[in-house]
Amino acid sequence: GEDPMTEERRGEERQASFRMVGLIARDRAGNEREIPIMLRDISGNGIGGVYVGEDPLQMEDEFFLKEADDTVKPVRIIWTKKIADYVTMLGLELGAG
Repeated sequence: GEDPMTEERRGEERQASFRMVGLIARDRAGNEREIPIMLRDISGNGIGGVYVGEDPLQMEDEFFLKEADDTVKPVRIIWTKKIADYVTMLGLELGAG
């Protein structure tokens, strides 16, 4: 028979991607750091990502996604959920730019 997982996911518009991108964090003083994150899925303007690291994200920073081709897009972090030591799931939304 069909794999029930495949059946269940078919109705969703999400596109599984699992690709590494850079999340650029810019603080109020204009200092930037680039944090590698793995994008999990994309739907509309929403992006699910996973960040692995011990340096917590500062929610008041400005954030930008940097793609492999150096395209940079503004994003907002909508939610974070720590799922293990040094592993945080992120809900991102593409900004207007």
